[in-house]
Amino acid sequence: MENGTIISNFDMQLLNHGTALLDFILEPYFIYLIFRCSPPAMSIYRWYLLGISLTNLVMTLNFAVIWSPVVDIYGLDICVPSSHLDGRYVPLLHAVFNLSLFAQWQLLLGSLTYAVTIVCWPV
Repeated sequence: MENGTIISNFDMQLLNHGTALLDFILEPYFIYLIFRCSPPAMSIYRWYLLGISLTNLVMTLNFAVIWSPVVDIYGLDICVPSSHLDGRYVPLLHAVFNLSLFAQWQLLLGSLTYAVTIVCWPV
């Protein structure tokens, strides 16, 4: 499967993989903070944060790791799993990416609705 046209230049490839690495480093820490360090007053909101973190992790796994082009860094080819996948998996990867993206949007919309409800109609 040739998907090098998605991200064609070296700067975009470096940016894509750099942000994916940063997300893989920070996302487990965010999940740890949600479970261990959030106060009891955030009992409802922590589930929204957890959902957003998990969908973000799925999006990063899908787009930046599995469906990433072959990276050429100064003559060294780094082949990621997408170079070995058959073309029939592309619709599945698209569906997973869209599902996680839309789930994250709905969670953000739900957290906004929750925040407006708390501010406008306090208990």
